[in-house]
Amino acid sequence: MKKYLLIIIGIFGINYVVFSQNFIQCPPDITISCCQDYNDINITGDAADINISFNYFTHADLVDVDECRVGEIKRTWTGYNNVGHFDCDQIISLRRDHAFEGLINWPSDWAGTCEDAIPYSEPEYALGFCDQVGHTFHMILSDLIQMPVLRY
Repeated sequence: MKKYLLIIIGIFGINYVVFSQNFIQCPPDITISCCQDYNDINITGDAADINISFNYFTHADLVDVDECRVGEIKRTWTGYNNVGHFDCDQIISLRRDHAFEGLINWPSDWAGTCEDAIPYSEPEYALGFCDQVGHTFHMILSDLIQMPVLRY
């Protein structure tokens, strides 16, 4: 690909301003936490901030991220100007910063009589954004009646 350079010569001296019309520079590759929003260009970088010779930019993402939001995004930036449009690629890596430590406070065991109300309580645990820990609660109430035992 050819590069076009513009050299400006001043009246009172020689000033060189190098201006590339068909070269785009991507924001640097970056690694962020899985709980951060990779769509937020304030976090990942914006090609418009470092390429003044383009009129506008678009980007397309090729996302390879698992259910824990860990993986990689290949972001292709395209800059448009009077010469045409030009691309570059940025790699955004998502990593998991904090693993679930398995600290669960389980409800206490309970024993009572038939007249007692059964207390409702759930396990308590601190979750991070990437953690996949959950629980369900299902109470089964049954009447315990002494059934005669038949022997043959």
